[in-house]
Parts: sequence; structure tokens; C-alpha cells
Amino acid sequence: MSGSRTWANAGTFLRHLLPRTGYSISSQAREIVNPMILGEVNQRWRRISRGLGSLRAKLYISYPVSRHADLAKPWLSLAAASPLTLVVTASVEGDFGIMGRLLDLFLSYYDAWHMIDFRLSPEFHSLLLKQMPD
Repeated sequence: MSGSRTWANAGTFLRHLLPRTGYSISSQAREIVNPMILGEVNQRWRRISRGLGSLRAKLYISYPVSRHADLAKPWLSLAAASPLTLVVTASVEGDFGIMGRLLDLFLSYYDAWHMIDFRLSPEFHSLLLKQMPD
């Protein structure tokens, strides 16, 4: 009896380990690998990653920090007029200033958007709505 009770409580315990952003965990590759990381391996990989148009037009940022905002600008400038895929996941612990910088940058490339996926905690919704074009 105690074994079944232990397993019944395991679900409750595991729920406390998940981030409280209101979004499900995804196993899609785009959630795991960011093309910008390839450029940090070494010079050769940096040249390759910057030379592939299909990579330059994709940007995935999870839990933005200042460094992400700094790296996003040159990365998107390499994309030129390629159709952009932008994915951002941000939780409650995020910084409004950093998120504002990213949204401003993304909006400057508005005409090139192909696919956007902003998974933001409700605290960021007002920031997003203030900056979206009419």
C-alpha cells in the first residue's frame, strides 16, 4: 500500500520541478539547438554558420539574458532579407529591459518575418502589445 501511495505522490512532486510558465515541455530539435551556438565552436564553424542562409535566418532564444540581445543584432544582420524564424521563450524571472531590446530588434526586421513563436509569461504580454505595429 505504501508503494502505491508513493507513486501517487510522485506526480505532485514532479510538477514542482517544472518551470511555471504555463507552457509544455517540447522535445523538438529547434528547442534544443540554436544555430548561433555553432559559431562559438571555432573559426571554421563560425564561417560555416555565417555562410549558410538557412541558419542565418533562424534565431532561438530561451530565457533571454543581455548577451542574447547583444548577439542577436549581428546575427540578424547576416540574414539580410531572408525570411526569418524567431523563437523566444521567457519566464517570469526574465528582465523587461532585455526583452524590450529583443522586441525592438525583432520589430526592425518585421517585413522579413516568416515564423514567430514568442512563448512569454503573462508578465511580458503588455510589453509585447505596446511594441507591435498596427
